[in-house]
Amino acid sequence: MYELMQPAINDRIEIYQEVYKVTSNEAYLGQAVFLKFLDLERLSNLHLMYLVLSEECDFSIAHVEMIIRRH
Repeated sequence: MYELMQPAINDRIEIYQEVYKVTSNEAYLGQAVFLKFLDLERLSNLHLMYLVLSEECDFSIAHVEMIIRRH
């Protein structure tokens, strides 16, 4: 599963960086940094699902970060 998610996450990081360049909204830069340094292999399946939900839905990345940090 990690091998499938890594290219998608790399693409999402590039998108966040481009949006940050255009908008100067630091939230996009923060999301890019969070994803760049996230170790997917250490995440449980539940955490991976939260990550997928945050990227594909309007599920808050802050909520995902809070859950991951709690565990």
